[in-house]
Amino acid sequence: MSLAVAVASSSNHDDDDAAPALAGHGVPWSEEERNQLLVGLQNLGNDWSSINKQYVKSRTPKQIRDRYYNCHKLADKEDMERALATYDANN
Repeated sequence: MSLAVAVASSSNHDDDDAAPALAGHGVPWSEEERNQLLVGLQNLGNDWSSINKQYVKSRTPKQIRDRYYNCHKLADKEDMERALATYDANN
């Protein structure tokens, strides 16, 4: 068996088992991701890895941390309450 055939046959797998694609650099955050981040912050503090695992699975822990420091550090109480209400209504 040639190397090309071996590589091609080893890459055949069921796509259902693949991990979800993460949003890349420069991909804007959706309103849902923003709400999930706010809820995660309220429930878990700044545990970026846990927020990633439980709330914002579409982003890496580093992306979550950077988003917080760049945009959400000054989020006011109304934003937090709105995000919680939206999250609770959807789950």
